[in-house]
Amino acid sequence: MNLCAFKIAEDMDVRLPVMVHQDGFLTSHTVEVVHPLQDDVAYNFIGDYKFSNPMLDFKNPVTYGAQTEEEWHFEHKANQNAAIMNSSPVIERVFAEFEALTGRKYKFVETYMTEDADEIVVAMGSVTGTLKLTINALRKEGKKVGLVAIRVLRPLPVEELAKILKNAKSVAVLDRNAPMGTTGVVFNDICAVMLDNGIYVPVLNYTYGLGGRDTTIAHLTKVYSDLEECTKAGKRVKPLIQHINIRGQELSFFDAK
Repeated sequence: MNLCAFKIAEDMDVRLPVMVHQDGFLTSHTVEVVHPLQDDVAYNFIGDYKFSNPMLDFKNPVTYGAQTEEEWHFEHKANQNAAIMNSSPVIERVFAEFEALTGRKYKFVETYMTEDADEIVVAMGSVTGTLKLTINALRKEGKKVGLVAIRVLRPLPVEELAKILKNAKSVAVLDRNAPMGTTGVVFNDICAVMLDNGIYVPVLNYTYGLGGRDTTIAHLTKVYSDLEECTKAGKRVKPLIQHINIRGQELSFFDAK
């Protein structure tokens, strides 16, 4: 993903920083086998850096870091937002080039057993591996459960998410962030997608994994169990915000009552 990030960020139609995130502790403090590309292969994939308005071109002087304040600040932000919103074709092309080089296929949104799923969990990062194991176990019990794993959060893949979630009967969103005083970042995005596309089903928000706290198959089984209750009731019957594997008294907010 880091190699793809350089290539995307330096594309002349984007020219913006790209952030690649990994789960703290769960991936930074564990060991697994990896197969990195050789340096020359990686360099050729990214290519030489293409300058745009270089600072040290004395024949064509430019200004960097000027403070624009109210005169042009809004316009600059609008241009940046437009560059992000229009970056999808570049990302898709880079992913395709990386697949051709390595055989590793990346998509904006990955799915697991969502084709006939009634209850779907939306998540990102390493927890998706545990979710797949949870789904495998629940499928053996006849439960129609699935997973949506978001790989690219910005630009938000609205159309892909709406297409996947349109047949769900209830949805849970796992957020490994603590926005304080409101629902999680990914939850808010998913709710916006569903509302704008007429997907009116119960949605639950779970905070998990803060500080590297473990999230197990047992915890995720409870999430799918909560969703199943909402599906049977046809409405949200569980608190809107819950915390997975929190110590002490269980905390929940915005009760369904």
